Amino acid sequence: MHEHDSFTGLRREARVGGLLYLVVIATAFFAEMFVRSSLIIPKDAVATANNILSAERLYRVGGFADILNLSCDVALAIILYHLLRAGGQVFALTATAFRLVADGCLAVATFFHFASLTLLGSSHALTMIPLAERQALALNMITIHTLGYNVSLLFFGVHLLLLGWLGLRSGLMPRWLGVLLILTFFCYSLNSVVHLVFPEVHLSDFILLPGLLTELALATWLLAGGVAAARSLFRPWQPQAQHTRGRG
Repeated sequence: MHEHDSFTGLRREARVGGLLYLVVIATAFFAEMFVRSSLIIPKDAVATANNILSAERLYRVGGFADILNLSCDVALAIILYHLLRAGGQVFALTATAFRLVADGCLAVATFFHFASLTLLGSSHALTMIPLAERQALALNMITIHTLGYNVSLLFFGVHLLLLGWLGLRSGLMPRWLGVLLILTFFCYSLNSVVHLVFPEVHLSDFILLPGLLTELALATWLLAGGVAAARSLFRPWQPQAQHTRGRG
């Protein structure tokens, strides 16, 4: 009965992780694609400033969506560790660390999202700075946010690589999902390396599409009870227990 309760608890935990993952995906999509992509015009500080000020509430909600995203993602990182640690505790812990570092990078980047709005405010101290300079600085804050996002994506890509490898070597997730996670590492890494090292090269946003589909697949797998291999979570300790009995 105790073992059955443990399996039921793991499946429930997996479903909570799946729900959290859907929130993470939805909030990230909303903040990046619906808010920033619609308001920010690269290399045009004046137009960007006007767009932000004319939709200030939307811009603030986008920043709050980032914070909600990070809050859910920290919890998700811990759940993934707990579900998959039996496949290799060091691998699982390392994967979790990389995801949490990625969250830390995004948390710092979120400050710059709001900093751009602060620079466009109407406080007395700011009015002493020419408007054109403040608009340029605001766009620079958004650029720094983008840099933080790409740095974060590098760490997150390594997390997915380790997660995929962990899934493949342990059998705790379908092989196709493990392969997709590893391929997503290459997509995310290529995107970030090009943006950070070769900024003159333009990459289509479609390079991130496989990652979105893979993360949706991972969320769906978790929602389905995920660990259909839940019983495998206890296998690493079984041989040791049998060996101990044999010596007795």
